[in-house]
Amino acid sequence: MWNRKERGFTLVELMVVLLIIAVLMGIAVPLFLGARVRAQDRAAQAAIRNTLTVAKVFYTDRQDFDATVAELLTLEPNLQVVLGNAPATKEVGYISLGSKDGNADQAVIILRKSASGSWFCLANQAEGSAAGVTYGTGASGSALDTLAECSGASW
Repeated sequence: MWNRKERGFTLVELMVVLLIIAVLMGIAVPLFLGARVRAQDRAAQAAIRNTLTVAKVFYTDRQDFDATVAELLTLEPNLQVVLGNAPATKEVGYISLGSKDGNADQAVIILRKSASGSWFCLANQAEGSAAGVTYGTGASGSALDTLAECSGASW
């Protein structure tokens, strides 16, 4: 017979509680990891959009996207931008295409690698029949340095 003074959980009850916790963890961990990757990607995309805003301000003033890092930092001191298609972690790559004195249409490509490992780019063409903004993703920054390569994705 049971002694009412001895209270506690049986082994079966403890096992059921552990099973419930394990099932909840099996659901929560993948959701958390997916949210983390999406947040890292959105941070990279936000940095690209901020750099595009600065590039458009520069273009409005000069009618040319061909800017130096110092000129871009004059407009927005908090940018972490480098020229070219090989930015370091948390930096944004800035590639100017065309020249106001040349025949090529004015365009800029801005790219960054997310902390999750994905590359994102945004191309803004100011003139010509394909004027506008296009988005792209790729496996490396060097694969996103032309207008054709930085298109076809909508992030």
